[in-house]
Amino acid sequence: MSPASSKTAPDAGQRRSHWDRLPAELQNMVVAAAGPMAQWLVWRRVPAGASKLPLADRQRMWADAIDLDWQGDLAALPLCDVDDAVLARVRSPETLVRLAALRRVHSDWHFKVGKVALTNGWLDAFGHFAKIDQLTAIIETGSLGMLAQYAGRLTESEAWTVKILAGRAAAAGNVAMLEEINAIVPGSWRIPDGLKICGPISNSHLYASTKAVLNEQSDAVEWLLKQKPEDFTDGTLSNAIRDKKVSLLPSIIARVPSSVTSYNALYAVHGGFVDVVSAMIEVAPHIFDEEILQIGIDAGQTEVVAMLVELNPDCINEMHLSWAAESGHVKILEWFLDHGFSHLFLSEVVASGLENEAFMSWIRELLNA
Repeated sequence: MSPASSKTAPDAGQRRSHWDRLPAELQNMVVAAAGPMAQWLVWRRVPAGASKLPLADRQRMWADAIDLDWQGDLAALPLCDVDDAVLARVRSPETLVRLAALRRVHSDWHFKVGKVALTNGWLDAFGHFAKIDQLTAIIETGSLGMLAQYAGRLTESEAWTVKILAGRAAAAGNVAMLEEINAIVPGSWRIPDGLKICGPISNSHLYASTKAVLNEQSDAVEWLLKQKPEDFTDGTLSNAIRDKKVSLLPSIIARVPSSVTSYNALYAVHGGFVDVVSAMIEVAPHIFDEEILQIGIDAGQTEVVAMLVELNPDCINEMHLSWAAESGHVKILEWFLDHGFSHLFLSEVVASGLENEAFMSWIRELLNA
C-alpha cells in the first residue's frame, strides 16, 4: 500500500480549519463560484440576487432556515410564499417573534405565522402581532374564548375587516365563533361596494351569509337568518345560483322575499333550478315576465317552463313555440302539445325550426308515426 493511499481523509473539523486559513479574498471567490444554492446550503449565506432565484430554491431556503432555527437575518431571505407545513415546523417562540417582526413576505404572512403561535400555545409570541393579524388567526383557527380578549377597541377599518373575517367562520359552519364575532361587532355584516379594507382579505364583496350558503353550512345559515336576515340579499342568491350551490335557497327565499330579483330569477330559470324557481314564484310571481320565459325556453328547461306557463297560460302564443322550435327543444314542444296548446302549432312554428336538425328529426318522426 502506498503512503498516499494509507492516509485518512480529513474530518469536518480539519476541513473547517483549512477553509479558515484561506485568505478572505480567496474564500469570497470560491463562494461566488459555487453558485447561489451552494452558498446557502454550505455556508448559510444568502446569495446576491436571491430574489431572482427559481421559486423552488427560494422556498427551500426558507424551509432550511426554519428547520435549522437559523439565527441569521430572516429579512435577507428572498420573498416567496412559504408553505403552511413549513411554518408549522418553527421550533421556538423566539423564532416566531422574529418572523412576526418581518415585513410582509407574502399577502397573508402574519396571519399564517399567527396560526402557528396559537397552535403551539405561544401566547407571549402571539402578543407581538398586529391586532388584525391576531383576530384573523383566532377566527381562522376557531380559537373560541379569545376574540374579545384581543379585539379591544376596534377602529372602523378593523371592524369592517372583522365583518369580512366572519365569512371564514360562516364558511366553516362555526356558529360559536359567529356568536363571539357578533358580541364585538353587532348589527349587519354587509360590506358596502367599493369599501377598501385592510388585512389579507381580497374577496370583500362576499358577506358571511353568502359564504355560509356557498359552503352549504345549514347551521350557520339558520343562525344568520335569525340574527341578520337583512344580510341575505339578491347578491347572496346570485352568487349561490352562479356556483350551483342552491340547496339552502328555498328556505332563505321564503324568509327573506326581498332577496329575489328579476336578475337572479333569470339565472335560476336558465339553470333549471326547479325548487328555487318555485320558491321565487311563491313570493314574487310578478317578476317572471316574457323575457324570463324566453330564457327558460332557449335553455331547454322543460320543467321550469311548465311552471312559468302555468303562471299566465293566456299569454302563450305561437311565438313561444317558435322559440322552442328554433332552439330544437322538442321536449318543450311536446309539453305544449300535451297541455292544450296544439292549436298554436302553426306554419310559423315549423318555419322557425327548419334549420335545426333536432327539430326536423322530430318532425320526420311525427310524420312517420
